[in-house]
Amino acid sequence: MLKKVRSFFAQKKILEVDPPHLVKHPFIDEHIDTIKAYPFKKQIGYLHTSPEHMMKRLIAEGIENIYFLGHVFRKDEIG
Repeated sequence: MLKKVRSFFAQKKILEVDPPHLVKHPFIDEHIDTIKAYPFKKQIGYLHTSPEHMMKRLIAEGIENIYFLGHVFRKDEIG
């Protein structure tokens, strides 16, 4: 299934992006709880809850026609 989706977007010359899973600052949304991660003993990180913020940054830099196909991490959500 994923291969077919990627092939579809590749034919249309749409670039797949893979934003980092671990970020220094969470994307703030009052309806979504973040998951803290401790990659280093003295530094707190967060697992990203959505690729939206990073994708908007890429678009602002002129990288358009992108899509994301991956995982997001939200506290107390299953699915």
